Amino acid sequence: MLQRFYNNLSLKGKIFLPLLSVFLGMWVVGTLGIGYFLTQRLGTLLEAEIEELASVVQYAFEQKQQLLSLRTRWVADNNNISQFVAQKDRQKLLQTLLPMTTRFQIDFVKIVDNNGAVLVELRQGEINNLPLRDEAINRAAKNGVDWVTTVTPEGDVLSPVILAELTTVKSPQEIVGGIIVGLTLSDKVLQKIRAQTHQHLALFHNSEVVAATLPDAKNTSWQPPSSQTRPKVIKIAKETYFAKAVELSGISADAGLTLVLLNSTTPLEQSKRQLWAGISVLFLVGAGSATVLLFYSSRAIARPLQDLTAIAYHATQESNFTVQVPIKTHDEVGVLGKAFNQLIQQVNFLLNQQQAEVQRQQLLAQELQHTKEKAEAANRAKSEFLANMSHELRTPLNAILGFTQIILRGDTSPQEQRNYIEIVNRSGEHLLSLINDILAMSKIEAGKIVLNPSNFDLYRLLDTLEEMFRLKTQAKSLQLLFERNPDIPQYLKTDESKLRQVLINLLSNAIKFTQEGGIALRVGLSNSEHRDASIEPSEIELVFEVEDTGAGINSDEITHLFEAFSQTESGLQSNEGTGLGLPISQKFVELMGGEMTVQSTPDYGSLFRFNIKAARASLQDIEKTHPQGKVIGIEQREIIPRILIVEDKPVNRQLLTKLLTTVGLDVREANNGKEGIELWESWKPHLIWMDMRMPVMDGYEATRRIKAHPQGKKTIIVALTASALEEERAEILETGCDDFVRKPFREAEIFNTMATHLNLSYIYQEDSKKGSPQESKETLQRPLEKQLQQMPSEWIEELKQAAIKGLDDEILQLIEKIPEDNGSLAETLRDWTNDFDFDAILDLNDRAKI
Repeated sequence: MLQRFYNNLSLKGKIFLPLLSVFLGMWVVGTLGIGYFLTQRLGTLLEAEIEELASVVQYAFEQKQQLLSLRTRWVADNNNISQFVAQKDRQKLLQTLLPMTTRFQIDFVKIVDNNGAVLVELRQGEINNLPLRDEAINRAAKNGVDWVTTVTPEGDVLSPVILAELTTVKSPQEIVGGIIVGLTLSDKVLQKIRAQTHQHLALFHNSEVVAATLPDAKNTSWQPPSSQTRPKVIKIAKETYFAKAVELSGISADAGLTLVLLNSTTPLEQSKRQLWAGISVLFLVGAGSATVLLFYSSRAIARPLQDLTAIAYHATQESNFTVQVPIKTHDEVGVLGKAFNQLIQQVNFLLNQQQAEVQRQQLLAQELQHTKEKAEAANRAKSEFLANMSHELRTPLNAILGFTQIILRGDTSPQEQRNYIEIVNRSGEHLLSLINDILAMSKIEAGKIVLNPSNFDLYRLLDTLEEMFRLKTQAKSLQLLFERNPDIPQYLKTDESKLRQVLINLLSNAIKFTQEGGIALRVGLSNSEHRDASIEPSEIELVFEVEDTGAGINSDEITHLFEAFSQTESGLQSNEGTGLGLPISQKFVELMGGEMTVQSTPDYGSLFRFNIKAARASLQDIEKTHPQGKVIGIEQREIIPRILIVEDKPVNRQLLTKLLTTVGLDVREANNGKEGIELWESWKPHLIWMDMRMPVMDGYEATRRIKAHPQGKKTIIVALTASALEEERAEILETGCDDFVRKPFREAEIFNTMATHLNLSYIYQEDSKKGSPQESKETLQRPLEKQLQQMPSEWIEELKQAAIKGLDDEILQLIEKIPEDNGSLAETLRDWTNDFDFDAILDLNDRAKI
């Protein structure tokens, strides 16, 4: 029926009725919602106001109570009162108390002695002749108890109630009695409190109204709300009120007092009625205006719509989407015509957009292809890196496993075994350096590399590097120049370890890729006009340059030079290295506040330059280093240091125990943290080597428990861990460890750590492999070719044949025949033999013949 009615309507009616219905519905919902929200808001605001007023009433009542407490204490502390109570002189007590009660407006005073006898009792006002229930408070006064409670009349009399403050009366030697001071809680008292809030108050005692500012509150039976609830609506006589119970603190719980704040709801109801009246008027005015407006609007819209519909019908029938509706007016019909035209334009736009989307997808496919190619290139780089690493790792592993098997066969001389062990040791050192490079690159990529500044001697570092690379350059007949500006300070503070690694990486690369000419390391200060103004006066900026006359680097390879896992063409041809040295060096330089650049010309050489920021230091800041040598014992002490090793791996325990017992230390072992704590409690070691990862109980928990004990703070605990993360070092030290040593450790690290913490002095064995005193620096720097030419020709021929056949044992036997004056030749040949670099021996032999 409704559908038929709607279909029979004109276009104007079809527009008018739905719009009117929707508008009226929204108007009704909106006005009702607004009215409900506002009325609720009024109630909430009133409740908040009542809560605030309750706080004011509570504060006013507490002021009354505190004033009563002060007066009670003042009377009790009066020297005359305590004296007269002790003497039980009632007349003098009355003479003393009467002025006080008048002055302080005290309604009730009672004094009892320590036997419970009432000495004096004064009353005034409403309670003058009323019998009171005061037995409990009399007993409390006798016992000397401080108490705040209420006292009520006997019988059915409910009013008035006395707020009583009880305290002790003391002489200098003892408690002589008690005093009770009371305030009558009458209507007059509540009226004084009401003056601060202008709200009615009612005071309940055991659910009965005993005082009120509202007369009807006493004559009507009603129950007070709980102080923990929101304001409650109650009816008193013919009026309704918001009732809020005020919490009274400092009064005994059995006093039974409840103070209620009463706020009339009449203003709220009047506000609600006025609000709804206004909303109703607003609704009627809005509804009438909307009806008139919608009626004329629908008539104005309907007439031109028929003309526009006819034009649109013809346009769609002919499927001509390029047709445009002529715009004759700027009213709704004109807007609709413009919308129709925009629709046609939108269709054309969508067609164009579809074509653009196809092109974008093509570009995206190209980008994906490019990304895929980059990923494949990265995978190839990593594959090449893994291949190189496989070669680099297998070479020292081959030497370690091979020579270990030869030693285990037992058919070698002691000297040969010593040589083989040296090869295994050097191969292990090389293997460790490769692993450290990989771990350093991993920490760099993870953003976990940190700067560890320390004070050090820069001159000594440079001299050590020069001595380290001197033999390598002599072996290739290269010049090695170390130049330092005389203005650079000798003592600096920065990360010495990272600076040393950067210089070693750059010098090693320079020597590896240089076949003739030389390598130069230059150190100086940056130009003052280019110095960063933010650098503090105590800081300087150093510039390092490493220049070589080697193969050089192509310009297209320089852009990828500092990328991880990538190597130049010459680096790949050398079949050495991992492609990590330069990326690690660049990151270390950036961490030290500088940057690294490179200039290179193919076939002429390369120049690597970097700068770092460092602080000046002094000789006093440099930590003293322990002498390096083989430790064979400790100097005589009254007590031999007790060392406890807590380690779950038997091999690691055996290694450390053997190392420490050989020098005369008293050593015991524990398999885990639990056994370590038990040994510590019974044996009291001076120092504990603590592995941090163990079953049963790890080193972290064991360290915490030991350090938590008072005696444990004196025990030195040094952590042993295989972790390479600097963050774990900080975590270990926070646990309570005094120091930190990483695995694999060197012998010197173990002894130096114990020397630092236990103040040990060692006995060292002289190194027989050191050069003789007669061996001068000039001899060490004499070219290897000249030293080889001084050897007998038969010896040189035997060396050549042994190198051609790869007989390393024979070469090592021939090296033993080299005189001490040619110690650098012997050392270089021994290194080449240990590394199976027989081609270098043959190359030196050919150069010596020229």
